[in-house]
Amino acid sequence: MAVLYLARPNVGFDCTIPLVGHVDRFIYTAATVSEPFKQPAKVIVKSEADVAKEMADLIREKPRIWHEILEYFAGQAHPVVYRAFGQLHHKLGRMADERPNYLYTFSDTDFVYGEPKEAISKTARSVGA
Repeated sequence: MAVLYLARPNVGFDCTIPLVGHVDRFIYTAATVSEPFKQPAKVIVKSEADVAKEMADLIREKPRIWHEILEYFAGQAHPVVYRAFGQLHHKLGRMADERPNYLYTFSDTDFVYGEPKEAISKTARSVGA
């Protein structure tokens, strides 16, 4: 008898909150739906390089959650914003003490503990580096 292996995509959507036992409600907070972003009246279309530089400056200003980053770039083409973030992603870590949002900050490690200013000043780098 042949064995059939099925691959199921693991998208990461698990919105079922258990009804019994200890439940960490913060785990499910980030999976909420938000209102659509207000679109600016006039949009100046930016290149991917411009968005990446501006995004780096925005995150250096203070650590940001993904929602804030998307809201800041409302009106820009989504593929441009996502590719610009892809240019920065390998330089970013998450603020481990900022649960449940885990803000993005520049870091040499995946998770940063403590004050965000230490993490930013320690690894301030240019986008092109």
